[in-house]
Amino acid sequence: KKKFDLVSSIGVLHHTHECLKSLKVVIKKYLKQDGYLFLGLYHKYGRKPFLDYFNELKKNKVKEETIFEKFKNLRPGNDKINDKSWFRDQVLHPYETQHSFEELNIFLKKNNLEIKSTSINNFKKIDSIQKIIKMEKKFEKISKNKIKKKIYFPGFFIILAKKIQ
Repeated sequence: KKKFDLVSSIGVLHHTHECLKSLKVVIKKYLKQDGYLFLGLYHKYGRKPFLDYFNELKKNKVKEETIFEKFKNLRPGNDKINDKSWFRDQVLHPYETQHSFEELNIFLKKNNLEIKSTSINNFKKIDSIQKIIKMEKKFEKISKNKIKKKIYFPGFFIILAKKIQ
């Protein structure tokens, strides 16, 4: 029954059956009026090239160990158990949804929240929602370039929103 000044969900709700429906419940049930929502989700444009890259390898029946090595080339780590866990979650069995800033802006407005900040523009002041929407559509190209350069780019973004009257 308790409501909070800050609700944080980083990398969780995009793994639920209905992300936005779950988010609506969280907002209504747990967020105080004038409270803040700190939310991180997989990004519709930024995540797709990563998934496409590995889905193409799986489709071409590349051996799992080879795919794992390609994953490690993008996301080097020193702990094989942790690396394998990330690999399973990110590549072999990704159960997730992807979302856009534009989609979230519409959804949050309908639920009386206003976006105050986002990782899409490095948490700088938001002068124009339309500029952020235009900026986010470049994430697909950025993601493809990162993969070519063997740099991990999970296609993840964060927003901070405030519940308003």
